[in-house]
Amino acid sequence: MKKQIFFTMAALFGLMAGVNAQSYQMKITKADGSVVLIAADEVKSVTFVSEAASAAEEVAGTYLGWTSASAAYFSNMNSNGDQVVLTANADGSLKVVYASATWGTGTFDNVPVTLGDEYVLTETEGSIGMAMGGGTPKNYAAILKSATISKDKSTYTFVFTAPSVMGGTTMTFRNGTAPEDTSASAKSIMSNYGK
Repeated sequence: MKKQIFFTMAALFGLMAGVNAQSYQMKITKADGSVVLIAADEVKSVTFVSEAASAAEEVAGTYLGWTSASAAYFSNMNSNGDQVVLTANADGSLKVVYASATWGTGTFDNVPVTLGDEYVLTETEGSIGMAMGGGTPKNYAAILKSATISKDKSTYTFVFTAPSVMGGTTMTFRNGTAPEDTSASAKSIMSNYGK
């Protein structure tokens, strides 16, 4: 488990008590060789975080879009107005919540995330609550198979599966709007399934 490491400069500033703090600067030499100078009296605290924690914190937020779903009974059924909410955990992982009026609400805890050319979320098991035949939602085992998010967070794709739903259902959530809104057809299939 990766941990955030917090380091406070209180001891350093305690040593400077009684000395004009404005005459001191913090000098930071970055990996590229550039230097940053910060006046000591401008610094409240310094926090060091693991790269994973930074990636989780940077990518956290609400992502709006649409879903294309396929199963043994249908293919490419689209729904608009769906969303994924990413919440950063203290250990650098994410809580992922997928919400769709058509396909239900899925929750995936402790999802690892890395940052390279884009943010990449690693396969994680969770559950999704779906209402079949207009009934009360029931939880099914689900898997966040993969997810990628561009560095600027404008382009993203999440792939979720529910292996025991309708012969195996795959839901692919993307940014933007569905090319053709078939949400009414998808809702009809979902409401008649299980009757």
